[in-house]
Amino acid sequence: MRSVLFPESLALVLCCLAGVASAQTFEGLATPEFRVNSFELGDQRVPLVASAADGRSVVIWQSRNQDQPGWGIHAQRLDAATDFLGDEFRINVFNDGNQDGQALAMAPDGAFVVAWNGPDRLSVDPVISLRRFDANAVPLAGDRRISESTGQTQILPRLGIDQDDRVHLSWEAVTADNFDILGNAAGADGTALDSPTTRNTITAGAQRRADLAVRPDGSQVLVWQDIAIDGNDWGVVLRCLDPAGQGPAEVQVNQATQGQQSQPRVALRPDGAFAVVWQDNSGLSSFVYRRIMARRYGPDCLPLGPEVQVNQFDEGIQDLPAITVDGLGHYVIAWQSLPDDFEQQGIRARRLAADGQFLGDEFVVHEEVEAFQDFPDLTGLPDGGFLAVWESAGQDESGFGIYARRFLGPAPAELIILEGADQTAPIGEAFALPLRIEVRDQWGQPLPGSLLRLTAPGAGASVLFSNGLSSIEGVTDGAGQLSLSLQANGLPGSYAVSIEAPATGRVLSVALSNLGPAGAAFPVPALGPAGLVLLAFALFWFLRRRALLS
Repeated sequence: MRSVLFPESLALVLCCLAGVASAQTFEGLATPEFRVNSFELGDQRVPLVASAADGRSVVIWQSRNQDQPGWGIHAQRLDAATDFLGDEFRINVFNDGNQDGQALAMAPDGAFVVAWNGPDRLSVDPVISLRRFDANAVPLAGDRRISESTGQTQILPRLGIDQDDRVHLSWEAVTADNFDILGNAAGADGTALDSPTTRNTITAGAQRRADLAVRPDGSQVLVWQDIAIDGNDWGVVLRCLDPAGQGPAEVQVNQATQGQQSQPRVALRPDGAFAVVWQDNSGLSSFVYRRIMARRYGPDCLPLGPEVQVNQFDEGIQDLPAITVDGLGHYVIAWQSLPDDFEQQGIRARRLAADGQFLGDEFVVHEEVEAFQDFPDLTGLPDGGFLAVWESAGQDESGFGIYARRFLGPAPAELIILEGADQTAPIGEAFALPLRIEVRDQWGQPLPGSLLRLTAPGAGASVLFSNGLSSIEGVTDGAGQLSLSLQANGLPGSYAVSIEAPATGRVLSVALSNLGPAGAAFPVPALGPAGLVLLAFALFWFLRRRALLS
């Protein structure tokens, strides 16, 4: 079995005896990367993205000095094809000081909510505010404060929307002793429903960098990093909460405890299962080494297996993980890669199935190799693809800018001949082996349900399929394979059978030969009407001359 890379054209046919036709990485199966922010002066940083059930999405980020000195939160909506829906717009109404630390959630209908930290009209200290928008990005109200006035710092909110249109939030706050994780809920107009409560039950030391995933019924999975729980620097914990924010005490997620385990993120599957990702320095200096770890959990909040390392490229710093669930229920994990070789830095990702099996190797998300990329985020899309966003320094007019790339769902990228190529058969008889083809997607995984179209020559030496014709269509089975019986027609000669995946235009050709009575294959050219007339004329003169000589 051989693997051959496709040239630029998807329709270019490659002939081989037994082989593979595959696309260059994501050719035709991902968009080029594109800039999201229209305003380019200054810095646009730390993007987040969320999507609706129909594939529409919104990207938010913090922009410096765009409206007045300091940071503000801005957004851009995209349709399912990643075309812009309108212009970029500012999220926050109160615009004094720094409004940043943004968070984003979107409902299935496309309505969305943004939360952030910063001063408001009544506080010079950072508080947690939010603003709600309908599916057309029309504001439902102005800024709404969610946290209470404490005279202390409250930052880095995370949030989700339930099926009753309630918004559930968590954030970190400086309390009397240290940082704690607080939580609250807001109604349809963004007004807080009750007073914030402390979510962590362990109060010794700092609790920071929370992330939150909300189920449709309002129950929640809350993760954060805890300085004390594993006895060796930062560790990752989770707590499963009911819609009222109540539940068992937090439990440790990470199994390796040496060094720091930090920056946790969580994503929920539709069945209520979830996965947590984080960065881990394995006890080394965080300026030298970090890796990306993951662990899966069931709907009952019990682990489904041990932690696993996600990144395969294991040099330098791999950090800032993000995670989402695509429309097929698979996890997609992205992170920043920062090895010593600058040309290898950027955004990488890897897919993880619900059963814990990795779906292919890690891959590079960005395209620009001479810029610096970090802070990735992801949202899953209905077709099984995803939209990735990140910040990049050195690509737009000034400082950092926001960039994105849309990856399509699994589609035919490789056609692999497992058996049946380069065969010979006597005319009118069946070939010894069936033609067995495997289709793989752009991540190298077998692709069930993929339509294939096979076409042999319509004249001259050719093959007949099970339908008695020289062409046939079939769909790959659960293993991503299609097996077809072959029979030589009544003419000897060599020819090629074309195999096409119409969904992507991938094409592969296989050589076959029909043997004549003497056991040797010889080509018989296909003749059109003019050729047949000439052949008849030549045969007439040959027979006439033979009669005269006799």
